[in-house]
Amino acid sequence: MAKTSFQSIIKLPLNAVTDIKFEKSLGLDISRVFYVLSLASIAISAIVSIVWGFILGLALIFNTTVEYDYYNDEYTDVLNTNPFGFLIIIGTIVVVPLATVFSVLLVRWAYEIYNAFIQTAQNTKK
Repeated sequence: MAKTSFQSIIKLPLNAVTDIKFEKSLGLDISRVFYVLSLASIAISAIVSIVWGFILGLALIFNTTVEYDYYNDEYTDVLNTNPFGFLIIIGTIVVVPLATVFSVLLVRWAYEIYNAFIQTAQNTKK
């Protein structure tokens, strides 16, 4: 039965941990797991940022306040639109994808450097 990539990501670190002779490297296998977790956290952060940006922008655009009218002795709802709501929505549309791409590139760069150090150490050991 062929192993899927997810099964191999989980099984390889467990094999390296149980290696008593220290012939297998744990660093590259753990790096794969942390890279997948890093990408998942970046994706969740991007989704949360977009949702909160739209919620805040729409809340500022459709802001209603309750005012008391002393003459008629009643409360009235007043729509107070704020132009910064449009700026927050536009900023969310522009900044969140740019920050997401930058963070994915940064994480990829960091893990490639880490993996290069480990592979260099493994090659000098042989």
